[in-house]
Amino acid sequence: MANNPLTKVGVISLGCPKNLVDTEVMMGLINNSGYVITHDESDADVVLINTCGFIDASQRESVRTVLETAATGKKVIMAGCLLERFRGDIEKQMPEVSAFIGTNEITNIVNVLDGVTGYVRKNEKLLDYFSAEFEVPRYSTSFATYSYVKISEGCDHPCTFCIIPKLRGKNRSRPISSIVQEITEMANNGVKEVVLVGQDLTAYGHDTADRKNNDITALLKELVKIPDSPYYRLLYTYPGTITQELLELIAKEEKILSYIDMPLQHSQTDVLKSMKRPFNEEKIEDLLSRMRKTIPDLVLRTTFIVGFPNETDEQFDHLCDFVKRHKFEHLGVFTYSKEDGTPGGQMENQVAHKTKVKRRKELMIIQQAIVEENNKLLMGKTLPMFVEGCIPEKGQIYGRTYRDAPEIDGFTTVKGDAQPGDIVNIKINKVRTYDTFGELV
Repeated sequence: MANNPLTKVGVISLGCPKNLVDTEVMMGLINNSGYVITHDESDADVVLINTCGFIDASQRESVRTVLETAATGKKVIMAGCLLERFRGDIEKQMPEVSAFIGTNEITNIVNVLDGVTGYVRKNEKLLDYFSAEFEVPRYSTSFATYSYVKISEGCDHPCTFCIIPKLRGKNRSRPISSIVQEITEMANNGVKEVVLVGQDLTAYGHDTADRKNNDITALLKELVKIPDSPYYRLLYTYPGTITQELLELIAKEEKILSYIDMPLQHSQTDVLKSMKRPFNEEKIEDLLSRMRKTIPDLVLRTTFIVGFPNETDEQFDHLCDFVKRHKFEHLGVFTYSKEDGTPGGQMENQVAHKTKVKRRKELMIIQQAIVEENNKLLMGKTLPMFVEGCIPEKGQIYGRTYRDAPEIDGFTTVKGDAQPGDIVNIKINKVRTYDTFGELV
């Protein structure tokens, strides 16, 4: 491969872990092509910014980052969901940007970069990350003990509050063999935990002809066979596609952590119907009951939207009572964001901003009390912990038990000595609202 050592490329990744995987794939391709990746944007000649366009706040952050970077005189390549969502307008209104690359074009990054730098090489055949089997050229930016792996792209659900299907397209699943290949390499490099991500993990394989033998359960059965297999954590599962077989597999397999991220968005049937979520209160109650019964040590993370159009005080009270009863270990609350291009954005009776903010605060106060109550139950328990760092001057190490996802949930701090990457047994002897403390055993 021809070398181009004079051009340094800085990278900024905004948004969710799924976006981070796309960023790492582009970085891998850039790194393999002869450009130099720099972690200091001030030293870069070109800066790649992978944007987020999910809600209004993330859109503003993305625009601000692009404009501030361009103002330094750097050439900017803009990628990601914000660009995909408003591409026509952005290309006209942001002349500061040197080049654009959409969410379905990430494997074309080197050709785009060559166009910006004026470097000439033979254009290479584009790879399709989600249908072709090849060695993924990831450039890892994650902590050494864990890494994200995207197993699918896109979403088939018609949720009225969400723009993702328009930005990412229909659900497409990577072949099992491709995922096994990538994670095998990670295991060989010492990765202890793999966080599986996708818009809807539990729809994995539903786009294939042999759906039964290519679903998420079939994938996990292959992943746990990998020599020195890492542990697996599931983010972004969907209530309508979680099967009893999957729950039983999680309960059975030590390497699949008893942690499920399952956004419910609401609890009241009429609101769920308006959101076009294909389940009602009765089905949710049944699913939650089966999940807790099948996986006794389950840690459940969910998210809710407050202030969806037409949400009444009574419907919000229903949600509050629902949260009080189910005592979720982790819970995120979003105020509804009116997004152009979504059915929800066109609905009448939009809830006032002040009301949405008030409802979010009220629900988070309820959840804070639940977290404190749940954490008190951990006192005296012994759990394995992924060590992520040390505080030598205090004689402490810190990390996460299976109960906490990286970059999302809390930390556990422990007196003792161990190295990042170790897995140690710790006894919980102190708790705070979102963090826990312990000692080595």
